[in-house]
Amino acid sequence: MKKTKVVSCFIALVFVISAIFASAAYAEVPKQIPVISKAPNNLSWPEGSLAYYQCVCENDKGHEKFTYEWHIIFAENGKDYTVNNFNDAWCKYINASSSDTGLIGNCIYLDGVKQGLDGSEIYCRVIGNDGTVETPRAVISVCEASRFTPPEIIVPVYITCYTGEKVEIKAEAHGTSGNADQFRDYISYHWYRTDTGKLQNIIAIDTGKDMYEDKTFTPDTSKAGTYYYVCGVFDGEENNPKMANYSYSNVITVEVVDKTVEPPTITVQPMSDELTLDEMVALIVEAKAPAGCTLGYQWYTSDKNGYAEMEEMEGEKAYALKVPQIEGDRYYWCVVWSVDDYGNMSTVVATDIAKITYKKPVVPDTTLPDTETDKETEKETEKNTENVTVTEPVNTEDLVPIGTDTQNEGTTGAETKPSGTVTDGPATGESGVSALVVVLIIIAVLLTAAIAAVVVLIIVLSKKKK
Repeated sequence: MKKTKVVSCFIALVFVISAIFASAAYAEVPKQIPVISKAPNNLSWPEGSLAYYQCVCENDKGHEKFTYEWHIIFAENGKDYTVNNFNDAWCKYINASSSDTGLIGNCIYLDGVKQGLDGSEIYCRVIGNDGTVETPRAVISVCEASRFTPPEIIVPVYITCYTGEKVEIKAEAHGTSGNADQFRDYISYHWYRTDTGKLQNIIAIDTGKDMYEDKTFTPDTSKAGTYYYVCGVFDGEENNPKMANYSYSNVITVEVVDKTVEPPTITVQPMSDELTLDEMVALIVEAKAPAGCTLGYQWYTSDKNGYAEMEEMEGEKAYALKVPQIEGDRYYWCVVWSVDDYGNMSTVVATDIAKITYKKPVVPDTTLPDTETDKETEKETEKNTENVTVTEPVNTEDLVPIGTDTQNEGTTGAETKPSGTVTDGPATGESGVSALVVVLIIIAVLLTAAIAAVVVLIIVLSKKKK
């Protein structure tokens, strides 16, 4: 019984340890998606030659991590064949029994290719532990047996870039084995585009460069989208076209995407204000751009409050706006965005709405304020006016016509004025003052005389007593 328990425990322990090691082993295997760096070219093979195609993944240098599954789409019947044996219909156009025919790692070799295989397509499906990727389809071309074997063409397969980013596609071609007694003195490069991604639809591109030196091509990346390019390579003698061979690279896929640019952060908002038409004001917005970006501005205005009402102000694309002097209420706001080095723009950020009110200037009061002196003068004038006595109406029968020599008796020589006017002679108040002065003088004289008489009387009486 004890032995049975010991054996059971031992078996359980083995299972546990195995599970731990299995989990560790599984954890050590990273999940990878194949990244294809070299795809089969569209090569033109002389009839009877050994054709071969290669697929290279940059994350599988030893060609051991992934499974390379080759496919041939046979032009004769349009059927897609997985190349795992050489007994299918398309194999009648190769030397299937040759020791050179077969699959080795990431390559496929087809010995003795014949014209019947011309126009068929070949591609490789690379299977990783976290996904499957296919190469672009290459067209198998079979030309005359007298031609050279095609050059080896090296171009990228997939390129991803941002809109506006400068990209250079580089091609390199090298002559391969061929007719040894012929001297191939040049290799030229020609660039094409294809909207369908197929070699059959290529259109020549005029790069404006010498075709013998034009190994690089700069595609247009101004708009987002997927674009396809092909490099044609001519390998042969310039004066002996019969010995030349013309092949094409794999289709190069360029994916142009819009870059996500972070929007700016507004740090200073435009401020509302009230002014008169003789004043000027500027609205200012300040913002912080993400690293490596510049800022763009656009001002808007309206006589109504609300973002939906605003209209773009032509030419106002700076951080500061000189506000037009327009009477009344107007509303202003600005949108700000970030722009990276490739011209990619962020979403716009709107500022607050600023209300600017312009009014007519206030006209100053030119009336001088009353002073104390003016008030005193006004009071004295009122007082004098109260003391003026208006003369009684004169009987018109007593008036003497102007121009006669006769004067009224008892008059002071003053000229008689019409009724309701103030006379030019002394005023009645002034006559009363003069009479009072005369009375006082008389009293003073009388008092002086009395005093003198008293003095004389005292002197006389003093003499008599002696």
